[in-house]
Amino acid sequence: MNINNNNDIIGINSNYIGDNVDAITERSNLQRNVEELVQLVEELQMKTMNVENAREYLDLYDTTLNSSPHLRSPSLFLPPSPFSPPHLRSCLLHLSSLSTRTQLGICSSSVPSSIKTLKSWTEKCALPKGLLIGLDVNGRPINTEPWKGSYVKYSTAGAKTFEELRNMGKGFMGLWKNGDAVVEEYEGGWRGVYFSVEVEGIEGGWRQWGVFPEEIWEEET
Repeated sequence: MNINNNNDIIGINSNYIGDNVDAITERSNLQRNVEELVQLVEELQMKTMNVENAREYLDLYDTTLNSSPHLRSPSLFLPPSPFSPPHLRSCLLHLSSLSTRTQLGICSSSVPSSIKTLKSWTEKCALPKGLLIGLDVNGRPINTEPWKGSYVKYSTAGAKTFEELRNMGKGFMGLWKNGDAVVEEYEGGWRGVYFSVEVEGIEGGWRQWGVFPEEIWEEET
């Protein structure tokens, strides 16, 4: 056995551990900062709810989630999430109520799960319900059991006349009717819901956040 080589390995491992301790400390500090910021935003929201407050809170959630790749299937009901499900629900409801166009992108493990999620979001947000497209061919149901996952795209608005199509420049995609949803196979790793709204008062008018847990409308037990 070569002791010198082992010492070299020990030295390398020590450096590795040291680097990871620094990284863990940095993440811990970031977590504390996020928790403090979230608390401040929640205190502000308790006093008033408007477009700006709702946007700031969802922006903070979005930034935190997307800086943590391991949160591909977020659950707000498990620690150490600093975000309050009731406050997130309030923001979603407030923006949805003001939106001239709302879209949902549901990434789920199965078709039944995605449809259940679609129903809960449309009911809680009082969104229109239209056709569910993509689960049959010429009226015959397709077999979705082999699917690795399911993606549902839902929208509350679309052009309904050829004049509107020409004015909007969306082609036949504009034929989308209020409340229609399209289901297709999904092989990605995300699990949750993308939420997009068109609201006056938001820079650019259109904003997307996500992903939110599919079970966000379920009350904590």
